Amino acid sequence: MKKRFFAFILLLALLVLPSLTALASGGADAYVIDERGKLSSTQIEQLSEKAKLIEAEQGFTPMFAIVEDAGGDVTAYLERLYTEHHGGENGLIMGYSNVENKWSAAAFGLALDSLTDSDIEQLWDVYDKSGTYDGGISDYFDSASRVYAERTGGRVPEAVAASTPSPTKAPAETAAPVATAAPVISGNRVEDAADLLTPEQEEALAQKLDEYSRKHDCDIVVITAKSLGSKSARLFAADYYELCGYNMSGGMVMMVCPEARDYAFVGTGKCYSITNDSKVIDHLEDVVVADQLKYDHYNTAFNVFADKCDEFLTNVENGKQPYKKNLISTTFAAIGSAVVGLISGGSAAGGMASKLKSVHHKYNASDYVEKGSLRMTDQSEMFLYTNVVKTEIPRDDDRSSGSSGGFSSSSGSSWSGSSGKY
Repeated sequence: MKKRFFAFILLLALLVLPSLTALASGGADAYVIDERGKLSSTQIEQLSEKAKLIEAEQGFTPMFAIVEDAGGDVTAYLERLYTEHHGGENGLIMGYSNVENKWSAAAFGLALDSLTDSDIEQLWDVYDKSGTYDGGISDYFDSASRVYAERTGGRVPEAVAASTPSPTKAPAETAAPVATAAPVISGNRVEDAADLLTPEQEEALAQKLDEYSRKHDCDIVVITAKSLGSKSARLFAADYYELCGYNMSGGMVMMVCPEARDYAFVGTGKCYSITNDSKVIDHLEDVVVADQLKYDHYNTAFNVFADKCDEFLTNVENGKQPYKKNLISTTFAAIGSAVVGLISGGSAAGGMASKLKSVHHKYNASDYVEKGSLRMTDQSEMFLYTNVVKTEIPRDDDRSSGSSGGFSSSSGSSWSGSSGKY
């Protein structure tokens, strides 16, 4: 009886296990893979329904993947995902990897022979122009269906033909034009891949960055990364900015990688001169790195960076230097500290001196010698030698050295800025 019971349990496990495995990987016929938790279950279900409709009516399978870590080869990783879920069926998978900071695509079947590299780049642009993840994937599915139909002479499903692209930004509340930077993948100017902020902190920071970015007609962005791969901190920040489609006419980025404790401040366009100013960088490294990042006060560091960017840009727009230390207030503060020190020190010395009632000034060395206790047969003075020891005082500026000045991104765009360890 026991053997039959255990045999039944084993059989049940064998039947259930494949189902559980399929669920964990998104299902045997998954159309949307989200490894970073950017989509809700409802959004994934709705997007999958659209992909299934295209597959059923057109014989073409679109798939999209939001990847955390592709293991160094994004294209190979996407090919493996598509093969696992759809075999070698006719279709196209497109995706973006967070760790590799790179997007790629892989086509199969007739799509491989029909779609050109230019077609695939245009499909990525369609996804990239949307202000949200789900909107971008939905637009990508629609556009992929249309392009495939054009290349193969097929028919576009009615639901796809009737659909309109997702808006790239929310409509303005007033009729007056509002200067906005290019829409980005994440829908705002905070990309917290390292999960250093709470949802409330991220939302508040994004609102502040949006306000300052619109005010100055540029993009002020905060990025956190789990890994920089083989890139330097400055290059990672610049490439990520460009990949996300931010405003290339002007932008400033703060990037932090807590795993390696790397940071970077970089700028491009009209902000190039600001992040190329040594006084600006020194000030940021004092108030952001030394005062905040060093102690892992990430939310405060990001907000201080945002406020300082607003200050720098406002100064430049008013015809001033981005940052200039207030020498007058600094001088008065130093004088005040010196005066207070002299007063307090003098008072303490005077108090101690007043207690020495029995001590009186002596004018000669003989006054300190008891008469008759010392007899000297010869008196002379001889200089022997001088021994001077110099010891360098170690500097502690709370930050390690890194890179600074101008550099080029992977695309060849001009950037400037600084990076280091905190």
